[in-house]
Amino acid sequence: MDTTIYVFNENGFIKSSELEKFCSIFFSKTTFRFNQFDKTDIDIDSTIFKKFSSQDLEFTIYDYGYVMRIDGSIKKSMILLEEIDNIIDNDVEYHISPTQRIQNSIENKYPRGADRQKLAQFLDIRFNNNDYSNSLLDGLI
Repeated sequence: MDTTIYVFNENGFIKSSELEKFCSIFFSKTTFRFNQFDKTDIDIDSTIFKKFSSQDLEFTIYDYGYVMRIDGSIKKSMILLEEIDNIIDNDVEYHISPTQRIQNSIENKYPRGADRQKLAQFLDIRFNNNDYSNSLLDGLI
């Protein structure tokens, strides 16, 4: 089962000047085998800063450090969220949404450092289904 997850902070959570550094750290630490695409590889006029892509998972980082997007299987998307959580400074707050309608709110606030079960429960509530918790029952991720 696939999902789309928006990771954001409407006030910004990665400074524009630090996006390249964040991408470099992410690429060196991720467990996924991504192909990396720059804005010039995609569309110079787009708002995409960089895209990491594999056969069944995409991670898109947009200009200015306000929004990221994950597209792919639920299991791999949850692992990717954990990897992102381990890279972003612990004092930085960010939010999750199933849509592009980004709004900082307590309901959307990502549970920093949560174990997989708590993360799945949080995503079930945000996405109004049980797909994330059920993915844990389908085998280890």
